[in-house]
Amino acid sequence: MKARWRGGACRATALVLLLAALCGALMRTAPARAQTISSVELAAAALDTGDVPGFVAVAELDASVPRGFDAAFSRVLYATDLRGGLLIVNLAAAGDAVPHAALLQAVTTGAVLAGLTSDAGTNANFQPVTPLGVGEADYAAVWNRYDQSSNVWLSAYGDTFVRGRIFVTLLYLAPPASAVPSVIGQAAQAQDLKIQNSQALP
Repeated sequence: MKARWRGGACRATALVLLLAALCGALMRTAPARAQTISSVELAAAALDTGDVPGFVAVAELDASVPRGFDAAFSRVLYATDLRGGLLIVNLAAAGDAVPHAALLQAVTTGAVLAGLTSDAGTNANFQPVTPLGVGEADYAAVWNRYDQSSNVWLSAYGDTFVRGRIFVTLLYLAPPASAVPSVIGQAAQAQDLKIQNSQALP
């Protein structure tokens, strides 16, 4: 399990860097200001043990914060039952320099999930699916991802959405024989609700 969640943490960091590249072209010049959302506040708003039935948190990190963002945070949860699987949660808080339209565009074009699956050697069969109906806009997809640590192909389910200034990316990875597709929908609904109810976020 240790090797798997370490790989999950690396993928979580890549999510933030990819998002920064997508939003960078649309950033406007803005005066410097004090950070208004911290990684601690994002951590409090991110899915944790008990928020998704059967999943417990096994790793978390303050992800690299790209230019234009206040903070980023990632948490990895592991399925404790026999089905196995990882749920990777990434929250990034956009600063004033990132127009809200840029966040929405990054979601609706599917660019984040498509960017994560651009390596044909470790990803296959990428297919957009019906949005899950979370946030102000969301984009969902399914595909197969090769896990180099265990040398097996996994079923991958992803969703990105925006709620206010928070850009959320969720990835659920599990062996095909035991994957539960409904997990990504449950996680997305729970994460959206937790952000809306968070006392830590402005």
